[in-house]
Amino acid sequence: MALKLEYPRLETLFVVHLGVKDADVKDIVAHLIDLSYNVEHAPDLKDLVQVLDKRIACDVSNLQLRRRNIQRLNKVAIFPVHRMTLDLRTPLDGDWFIVDRKRFGECFEGRIWVLDIEGAAKHLRSLIVHMKLESRFLSRHVVERTHTTGTSEHHPAMTNVLRSKAPFIDR
Repeated sequence: MALKLEYPRLETLFVVHLGVKDADVKDIVAHLIDLSYNVEHAPDLKDLVQVLDKRIACDVSNLQLRRRNIQRLNKVAIFPVHRMTLDLRTPLDGDWFIVDRKRFGECFEGRIWVLDIEGAAKHLRSLIVHMKLESRFLSRHVVERTHTTGTSEHHPAMTNVLRSKAPFIDR
């Protein structure tokens, strides 16, 4: 995204003479809005959402202005989601989720709309918190239960080994 990374030898031209600056939250939000609602731009939207998250995480200035800019995205379809096909959703659409555990992603693959950004729960943490999307984590909607089948056998040696480790496991 940053021109100085693409053209390191021309940094003086771009930064000093032409006055090109790194994109801030406002610039990224404006570009996301421009690309929204068009599924063909899904790869660009993925990249921009990740850049926005990084910018939010490192930008400590003017929290109020940052919140206002991010709120502009609440009604804009910028999140690429997939089920059997790729589509875009707004933060307010209620039918998509964020995979925060690999196993959940495998279980629900093709059944529900999930955010199509690899490792989104980990890599988009700042954006998720600022947009109040924590309720979209699959782990908040799924209950896991373990059911045993068959007969059980008692192994005193294995039980004693586990008992010796119990105080350390409990910590």
